[in-house]
Amino acid sequence: MERKIYYYFFIILFVTGSILAALAGITANTEYTEYIEQLKKDELLKLTLQTSVLDRNFNTILSDLRFLTHQNELISFINSNDEEQIPLIAREYLQFSREKRLYDQIRYLDNAGNEVIRVNFNNGQPEIIGKQLLQNKKDRYYFKESIRLDPGEIFISPLDLNIENGRVEMPYKPMIRFASPVADSSGKKRGIVILNYLADRIINTLMQSSYVSSGNFMFINSEGYWLYNSDREKEWGFALPERENRNFPAYYPDEWKQITGEKELQILDKNGLFTVSTFFPLLKNQITIWKLEESIYNMAFDKAASEYFWKLVSHVPYGVLKTEKRSIFRHYFLLAFIFFLSAAFPSWLIAKRIVNKKIDQLKLFHSANYDKLTGIPNRSYFLNTLKKIIAESERYERIFALLYIDLDGFKAVNDSQGHKAGDSLLKEAAARIKNNIRASDTSARLGGDEFAVILNSLNTPVTAEIVAKKILETLAEPIDINGRKNYIGASIGISLYPDNGRSSDELIQRADEAMYYVKKTGKHNYRFYI
Repeated sequence: MERKIYYYFFIILFVTGSILAALAGITANTEYTEYIEQLKKDELLKLTLQTSVLDRNFNTILSDLRFLTHQNELISFINSNDEEQIPLIAREYLQFSREKRLYDQIRYLDNAGNEVIRVNFNNGQPEIIGKQLLQNKKDRYYFKESIRLDPGEIFISPLDLNIENGRVEMPYKPMIRFASPVADSSGKKRGIVILNYLADRIINTLMQSSYVSSGNFMFINSEGYWLYNSDREKEWGFALPERENRNFPAYYPDEWKQITGEKELQILDKNGLFTVSTFFPLLKNQITIWKLEESIYNMAFDKAASEYFWKLVSHVPYGVLKTEKRSIFRHYFLLAFIFFLSAAFPSWLIAKRIVNKKIDQLKLFHSANYDKLTGIPNRSYFLNTLKKIIAESERYERIFALLYIDLDGFKAVNDSQGHKAGDSLLKEAAARIKNNIRASDTSARLGGDEFAVILNSLNTPVTAEIVAKKILETLAEPIDINGRKNYIGASIGISLYPDNGRSSDELIQRADEAMYYVKKTGKHNYRFYI
């Protein structure tokens, strides 16, 4: 009898232990997979933010260059050759350098490559360089490339280390040169304005923003050389002969072959997780196009522009992933062992942990993407959806419409009957808008009494007009709040993809403009952007 007790005891114990071990292994593997997927999303988001940092920096520099090429004193000088203007230009360059603190040099060169004006940043103590120290730069590549351009076009040099007297300047001074020709009133080119941008500003900003990342941040040029690496001895291999073999392809050849051919990419292999984003400094579709009256301030680039790029890479080493995996598995098998010893509801505890985690994730997603009052998607969800639909429409050559809706009469109800009545009205308006679109379409509350609708994949723009009319009609019907009938309307602006724009910002702005036109011309109507 005693033997049977032990026998069944060990059988039950073995079965229980096997089940717990299997559950622990499955659960741990699931969590590790979720960890990897979340890590991929986080790393990609951080690189996207870093790319936007580069965009903002470049836009600032181009704005500064545009300002200096249109400087009143400079225009007066090139039209009159009045050398009395030179000190005025130089003083303004000096003040500009002192305030901006971004440029190692600000210069104006004439057509022959002679420096007419030069202001050096001088490590935070800007100074105007005397005439006797000015140099001729006609043989420098940046002058030759810049002087070939038309006024208003911009030359951007590669990011490299500054060279002084034929040697790399110490301490290292990363530099990008921005230049643009200027012309006199007759349109004749008279010279170029050059900004020597202190590129360590960009590198330091990228480095600081990478601190929140789980990976090691790398900034790489198109040849695979590091412009930034946490191991500073690996940087600038293209400029320093003793480091010419210290580059990304030398350390990660297989990954480099994949990275060079993709703008955005994530690789998970034996070396860890690589998340990659690409920035093209010379492509004008990545730089703001400035407009001044009827002229367009264009970015100029040669045929190699698309081949010159920077790679922003976040690398989570395999060792980090392995340690995390061990930590997750150790945690679950320890739990299983405890449950095995106690034999107390192990399956239930593990299931509860998984379910609770899923519920928390779902709540977090709903909170982040849906409006709490109306229950329809919020601005964030709307913008993400709009970007996806733009990408799909571009790929499959489809058209779609964006309706920007602003309620008419909402404020009067909100002010006279209180916020609760206003909230009830917004809920009903949101429901009516949603009921007048297809399941494949998207309605969203952008904030206040503003709503938007994406009509996905239209056969004809007439469909957008039909939907707009239906929304106007249903919103015009009385809304009962606490036994009181309320009447509102709506002003609707409509933009079409791709006729009115190919980016989310363009489509939203133009739908908004069309809506405001309706507001100004009588309300409770719709209008296509013209």
